Amino acid sequence: MVYTDWNGLIITLFQNEFELNKNLIMRVDIEKMDSLTVKTLLTDVLSMMTSETLKTQTNSDLTSNCNNWEDMSLSLFLDDVLYGNIILNRTEFTSNLLESNDFLYGKFIELTGTVLN
Repeated sequence: MVYTDWNGLIITLFQNEFELNKNLIMRVDIEKMDSLTVKTLLTDVLSMMTSETLKTQTNSDLTSNCNNWEDMSLSLFLDDVLYGNIILNRTEFTSNLLESNDFLYGKFIELTGTVLN
């Protein structure tokens, strides 16, 4: 797969095999960003979707059903066709948002195969 083979990145949280939350990011938006902006975007999405552990340094409110997520998937789609998928376990994240930022961006690069400037 090459970077241009997908048009959407879907980030999904799971708990007990049920989908808790989903967020879609379009490739055209990512292409306009540098690596720091994409890192921030991914972490912001995760912060909006996740628990107190990662949100200790933020002020936004949690949705009540996303406090105990177990797994998160990063999925690349071209329209409705799945091109790639990575499942991440909650234990892979730390309470340090900067570390989680770099970890999540690394997984994004692993999935897309592209490093942004």
